[in-house]
Amino acid sequence: KTTAYACNGITVSTVAGSTKGFNDGIANEAKFDFPEDVAMDSQGNIYVADGYNNRIRKISPKGIVTTLTGGAQGDVDGDLASARFNYPAAIAIDNIGNLYVADAKNHKIKKITTSGQVITVAGSVAGFADGPGSNARFNFPSGLAVDHTGTVIYVADSKNHKIRRIAHGINNGVTTIAGAGPGFADTSDGQALFSFPSAIEVDENQYLFITDANNHSVRKISSIGVVTTIAGNGTPGSANGIGAQARFTSPRGIALDEKGNLFVADTQNNRIRMISPKGQVTTVAGSTSGNIDGCVSQAKFYHPHGLIFNDNTEQMIIADHTNHRVRSITSGYLEINILPNRTQKIS
Repeated sequence: KTTAYACNGITVSTVAGSTKGFNDGIANEAKFDFPEDVAMDSQGNIYVADGYNNRIRKISPKGIVTTLTGGAQGDVDGDLASARFNYPAAIAIDNIGNLYVADAKNHKIKKITTSGQVITVAGSVAGFADGPGSNARFNFPSGLAVDHTGTVIYVADSKNHKIRRIAHGINNGVTTIAGAGPGFADTSDGQALFSFPSAIEVDENQYLFITDANNHSVRKISSIGVVTTIAGNGTPGSANGIGAQARFTSPRGIALDEKGNLFVADTQNNRIRMISPKGQVTTVAGSTSGNIDGCVSQAKFYHPHGLIFNDNTEQMIIADHTNHRVRSITSGYLEINILPNRTQKIS
């Protein structure tokens, strides 16, 4: 059973997980080993990229944790029982239920089909190359997003410091959207610079939102390739404010709600932050490192990584990496003051 504490309708709770390790079971009987990312299907099942367990795990709406696929470290396609991964770092789901996995240390993007087969979509050995399918090269891909059509996959190719695009179903051709090398620069001419981009989100207009971890910033790429910084300025820290006034430290996960708010896992600050459509950054939950459920003002995380936001339930799911847990923030439909002089929902 999920632990939760009433607090004006805004609560942080543990969905599943306990100590570091590997175990399937109900809620706090389950164990994860540095969970990296989460995704949710239309039935409310949560999928977890369980990093050092080299597995994709599934949490049912009743809190039962099972292993979907994976096992010992390896690189094997095939049925769910046979497939092997090497540090799955990101997971995304398309509109018909196929799962996509950034198999980071295998430098590949893999697909788990609804029929229960694991196949490699693109990538082979570590490196950098555009091209179709296995001709393409990635270097520790750690962020994934699938557009609303399910035909385009976006990749945060972390150690190549690039943002890549896979035209899924059209020879799985891989192209580079942005990133001319490590650094920090906004441009509209293809020469923008990133430093370990870690997570990526796409909206219905094909705008991309990226956590640029080593630049301690959140970046945006327009549908015509213009790169801008929407929050942070390259300096690590922890501060709320508008745009460049805000500070993050190694942000990882990112999620978008239907109102245009961005939620960011501010990993080294152990916080969940929100960026409004006008660029105002606020802290939703978290403070110093720890593991405390309860009111958002009291809750603590330890290096939160991937997150997702469910607009239907106004629930956020978080891979609480160093706590080896999957956590949630549930707002219901109550309003809280999270912006200065303004009352609005957490979403």
